[in-house]
Amino acid sequence: MMKWTKHIKDEDGASAIIVALMLVVLLGAAALVVDLGAAYSKSAKIQNTCDAAALASAAKLPDNEACISTAKDYVKDNGVDPKYATITINDSSSRVEVSISEKVSTGFARVLGIDQVKVSKRAIASKESISKIDTNRRLSAIFNYLLFQGSTDDMVFKSGGIGIYGKIHGNGNIKINAALCALGGISGSGNELNATNSFPIVKKNESTGNFEEVGTAYIQWDPYRIQVQMEDGTVIEDITNSEYYIKEEHTLPMPNFITDNVNKLVPSQRPTITCFTEWQTISDDINAASDRNVHYTGKSGQLTKSFSHDIYTDGNLEINSRTNNITINGDIYCDGDLTLSAYGCKLTVNGNIYTKGDLTFATNGDTTVNGSIYCCKDIKSNGGSIGKINCSYVYCNNFIPGGHADISGVLVAENKITFTSSSNTVEGSLAVVSKNGDIDLTAGSQEFNGIVYAPNGTISLGGITTIHGNLIANKLNLTSAINIYPLKDSTIDDLYDTVLKDESTQETIVSDSVKLVE
Repeated sequence: MMKWTKHIKDEDGASAIIVALMLVVLLGAAALVVDLGAAYSKSAKIQNTCDAAALASAAKLPDNEACISTAKDYVKDNGVDPKYATITINDSSSRVEVSISEKVSTGFARVLGIDQVKVSKRAIASKESISKIDTNRRLSAIFNYLLFQGSTDDMVFKSGGIGIYGKIHGNGNIKINAALCALGGISGSGNELNATNSFPIVKKNESTGNFEEVGTAYIQWDPYRIQVQMEDGTVIEDITNSEYYIKEEHTLPMPNFITDNVNKLVPSQRPTITCFTEWQTISDDINAASDRNVHYTGKSGQLTKSFSHDIYTDGNLEINSRTNNITINGDIYCDGDLTLSAYGCKLTVNGNIYTKGDLTFATNGDTTVNGSIYCCKDIKSNGGSIGKINCSYVYCNNFIPGGHADISGVLVAENKITFTSSSNTVEGSLAVVSKNGDIDLTAGSQEFNGIVYAPNGTISLGGITTIHGNLIANKLNLTSAINIYPLKDSTIDDLYDTVLKDESTQETIVSDSVKLVE
């Protein structure tokens, strides 16, 4: 009995040893959970500090002194002693490396003989200078004006319902003889600014990009002046002393760079072909053409089938898709008149058109041309639609459509451009340019995106209801209700490399790009 009790007392000593060993294990586990977790949190904070310091200091390059100072400030502001940070700048002063190595004190891990954990992180940021052309500075100062009249004749607003969400300029006197819906500002080189009705003054909200009414212009007769009642209740006693009317000392020149760009875009003469080696020559039925480029030598031909090569005709040519769809996958050269006929069936030309005579569209909109057009005479329709043209340019002597025209590109005429039919509409993002004549836009209701330019003629408005763009002419005939807004950025991008680039005034903007590379 005595021996059994003794054995029980011996077990008490063994339990103490086991408990001690388990305590060590538990403390070790706590060290892993608590101390390593703390080290991980510290590591993340140090990495964020390295990233922020590297990006901020890289922006100061190539000023190495400012770069180092900025890095240390960011390290300190993020709760890290700068003595633990190393800032290194490469030889070209285009990259900066911020590295931080700091020791983190442990708690539970001390029982395991681990007093500290070393945490090291780094970040490398680079600075690059990128040259670009700022969209807002691409255009000559002339495009600050939605309406520009180069003539010193009076610029007269004769119709109510005109809303101009931007500025206007006239080289002569400006007379507002109608109730305008909105006006964003006036510039004039003449001696007089007259108005017979009050009108809202609008201004662009740079935060939203929208135009907002900021006041109303009123006419005071004794003595005559135009004052503005602002929305906040203040009064501008004389509009001539405000940002809303600028009296220019000299006339402003016509932006001739548009004409220069058009001359670069459009060939100086009609492209032609003089050698027909390896071409198939046909003098009677052009539909007998096979699988080669065809040279048609007859006086007049009618093509009624699809063709996948270039076509050159010495005389007139009609492509007729009245009974079946036709696709031409090639360029068309015509020394006579060219007619594109399509009623009910589709006619598609995937190529350029070069014609010495007239180009006539006999279609209700079933024609698509995916290429440029060079017409030495007139482009017209027989009362129907021009259809859709996707091009770099459409060039002719006169452009006289009978109906709808959807042109994505630049429309250029030596003389007149006329949209007068009640069924006329013009779509697409383009420039409409008459080099020497008038542009008549007194057509049915429509919307237009782009530049309308007649440096030697008159632009007349009548049926267009909305324009996103600029009307620039020797004279403006303003007799229709219309809303005019600035060019859309997408339209500027589309037209910049064609008619809008002004190499004499464009500015190259150098912007700095800072980014993390490691």
